[in-house]
Parts: sequence; structure tokens; C-alpha cells
Amino acid sequence: MKKASISCRNCHFLAKQVRDRQGGFFTFSWDQEERDNLALIDPPGRWSKRCHMGVWDTGLLPLSDEELRATITKARGIDDCFFIEAQPGMLNPAAERLQERKAKIRQLRQDHRHTRIALWIAAVGLFVTACLQIVAIVSE
Repeated sequence: MKKASISCRNCHFLAKQVRDRQGGFFTFSWDQEERDNLALIDPPGRWSKRCHMGVWDTGLLPLSDEELRATITKARGIDDCFFIEAQPGMLNPAAERLQERKAKIRQLRQDHRHTRIALWIAAVGLFVTACLQIVAIVSE
């Protein structure tokens, strides 16, 4: 299965936020049609477009349509953001926990790789030491 490219366009945390009359905020993920068109369906100016995890926010830094399109489609590295592939119906708290779990797993894999490398180096060192001792015994 081919991995999707990492950009805000297909990230679960691509969000729209609206303020209610009491000053509270409601945040929702973009639906698939909005992602495909890179534009919100609702009237312009009603929603703040943002990364739910705070990587960028048009409420803090207004962007033109062209700048917004560039921000959403920009290719990002796995360490540059909190990417998790968009999953319809998943709420943001669940996506946050899933993203944290994936980050921990990625870190564990890296730690395990370093451990395996260290064990190989130690094994080669023991082998070389054993060979040198055998040569020393034979040459006596």
C-alpha cells in the first residue's frame, strides 16, 4: 500500500474554528469535499482555518487564498508537524492520542535500531578479541 504524502491537505488536524456568542470556540476537521477543493463550503470569514495542533493558524496570521493553498499543500517532514492521516468520524482527542502513540512507536523503533547496532559492534569486538587470543596462543 502506497503511503500518502505528508501535507496538511490529508492530515486529520486540518481544522476550521468558529467562535460562538459566549466567546467559546468550536473546532471541526475539514470534510473531504473541502480538502479536495482547498476551500471551506461555508461563507467566507466565518471560520478561522488552522492546524488543530497549532503549527499554523489564519486567526493569528491572516493568509490570502494563494498563501493558504501553499500552506495546506506544503510537503512536510514527519518531524516538522503532528501529521496523522485524515480519518472521517474520528474526534480530535482520539487523533491526538493516536498521534502520540505513533510518535512513541517511531522513537522506540529508532532506539531499538541503535541497540541492535551497538550489539553488532560488541559482537564483532568479541570475535576480533577471540581471534587475536587464538593467534597469540598458536604463535607461542
